[in-house]
Amino acid sequence: MKNGRNIRISFVFIFLCLTVLTYDAIETQATDVSDSYFDIYCQDIHAFQVTTVVVHAEGSQGNVIGASVNVSSTEGTFLETSDSWVTGTTSSYGTLFVHWQAPDTDNEIDSKNVTLEAEIVSGIDSLTIAINITVHPIDFAKSMFFVSPVDTIYDMHTAQLIVTSNGTFSPIENATVDLSCDEGVFTDTDAPLISVETSNQAYVTVEWFANLSVVISEPLVVNFTAVISYTGKVVTLTLNETITVDPMDFDSSTLLLSDYDVGGGYPVSVTTTAIGAYGPVSEAKIFIDAL
Repeated sequence: MKNGRNIRISFVFIFLCLTVLTYDAIETQATDVSDSYFDIYCQDIHAFQVTTVVVHAEGSQGNVIGASVNVSSTEGTFLETSDSWVTGTTSSYGTLFVHWQAPDTDNEIDSKNVTLEAEIVSGIDSLTIAINITVHPIDFAKSMFFVSPVDTIYDMHTAQLIVTSNGTFSPIENATVDLSCDEGVFTDTDAPLISVETSNQAYVTVEWFANLSVVISEPLVVNFTAVISYTGKVVTLTLNETITVDPMDFDSSTLLLSDYDVGGGYPVSVTTTAIGAYGPVSEAKIFIDAL
């Protein structure tokens, strides 16, 4: 019995030793991250704007999956944490994407420099990379205003107004666009005024309805004004566009019959189109008489 206990104790001891040795071997097999990189979509960006930050972990053996990444900034915040830092792990492609929002500038004239730093860790290997970003005051230097259709529409028809808010270095999302017109109304407000905010793609689309306050017998030019601004900032930009509204006509309308020579009692299909000089006329009322 005594020998039996010794055998069992020796077996347990050997098993524990093997377990420890195996664990140590796994811990020390680290993948290097020497070829990793750290980048940002916009290294010149306007105040309060958001850009994507990408960290790619790569070593001598290729992409590093599951590497730990710590990203921090001297100013600004990451959307994922609402703080100046964010952590994560690289995907099956060895990458991690996060979103960083630029801080405000000290004034509306001077730019400022911000540093972002990424620490990439895999096993016992690590790499720290820093990039510098320039944050510029908000401006609308490259903004544009479009009206579609470009030239002419009929009375009681609609047009699309598109305003983009673009600064010198990057798009400006969450900008305020105040639109006005001297005739017709905007569909969403049923009024000649509307105020909207640009999307995260830095543009707005608004529908305008040519519901004129006067009956026209000849073309009428309607004027649009777009004023772009940003809450808390002095800078604004005013853009102007026009569209010509024509009285409705049906000069190019057609009436077609499926057959022009039939006997009594046989059906005939009738097809009509309401078309004017500038294209189809929507919501036209058509009356057909058979004499």
